[in-house]
Amino acid sequence: MRLRAHSVVLLAVSLAAVLLLLLVGGIVGYSTYSIDRLGTETEARLTERRIERSLDRLRENMVSATVWSDAYTETLAGNQAWMHLNFGDYFGKTMGHDVTVVYSPSGEVIYAARDSEAVSPSDEAAFAAAVAPLVRAVRDAAAEKRPIGAAVKPNALPSVATREGAVSVGGEAYLVSVSSIVPEDAASDRVGIPDPVVASGYRVSTLVASLAEELDLESPRLVT
Repeated sequence: MRLRAHSVVLLAVSLAAVLLLLLVGGIVGYSTYSIDRLGTETEARLTERRIERSLDRLRENMVSATVWSDAYTETLAGNQAWMHLNFGDYFGKTMGHDVTVVYSPSGEVIYAARDSEAVSPSDEAAFAAAVAPLVRAVRDAAAEKRPIGAAVKPNALPSVATREGAVSVGGEAYLVSVSSIVPEDAASDRVGIPDPVVASGYRVSTLVASLAEELDLESPRLVT
């Protein structure tokens, strides 16, 4: 059912609550038109589920690229060409991500990409600052899963640490996923050093556009 222009409402208190729990560094809300409260609540529930699925897919996409011996060894080596092809370009062109940053075991940003193009890490300083709490959470979780001196677990998946959420960068909201990078087997493991980390995500405005089509909303907009 298409929503009419004469009844302006927030697109759901429940949605705002979900996003506030996820939000780091900003507040994300949605507003649109609705013909009645019941319709708005229904759209809100559908929107919540859509956001949850988006975050789940972000995590799945990240893990598919970070539980990988090549990713682990090449990132530790600081191989810029490899990181661009398999992180920046891959996440950008295949997953539709807008920005990706990669961290060394010491926490230094060693690679960054915007719109599938490699950029200077300093160009993404604002993004790195916004995701810093998620990166710290991943590094802490990774240290618990893989204490210094402990080898990667046999099937590797229990060793990876991830966090997802929403962040605000320069007034623009992003959905992001952050993951530690772990080898698939003990043979490739560099026991004794922390795992490198990658963070990647896309503008929430992209999700707003898809919600308009999927839920048949008229002129949804993002409020920051």
